[in-house]
Amino acid sequence: MDVEQERLIFRIVYLGFVISGVISLLVVGGVIGLALFRPADKIPDVLQNWGGVIVGFYFGTFVSLIKDYMKIKEA
Repeated sequence: MDVEQERLIFRIVYLGFVISGVISLLVVGGVIGLALFRPADKIPDVLQNWGGVIVGFYFGTFVSLIKDYMKIKEA
């Protein structure tokens, strides 16, 4: 694999992380904002559960990407 392909892969992975990171920060930040600034309102159960899903998704995706990247580097 040449340097140009590695740069392209890095840019695609980086862009994916940035976009999904912004979305997750909005979701998690929204729940935290609701809890801090409107404590009388009940946070919907769906939003409460998304926090765990987002953390699990990021951990799983990160481990998978590292594993795949290591395979590419070995080839």
